[in-house]
Amino acid sequence: MKRHPKKENKKTNKTAFIKVRCTAEEKEQIRSRAANAGQKYSDYCREMLLGGSVIAVPPM
Repeated sequence: MKRHPKKENKKTNKTAFIKVRCTAEEKEQIRSRAANAGQKYSDYCREMLLGGSVIAVPPM
């Protein structure tokens, strides 16, 4: 009987890391927002980084 190669599950094949510097208060605020959204911390961060928006403030 032939074995079929396992299909790569792109949803769970996450191997790259992104490091972000923030204050302890900012980190707790992000964790709180993730919990309020019913998401894991990393899932929330990934979703915000890929689909969130940033309001640009022109320099003074």
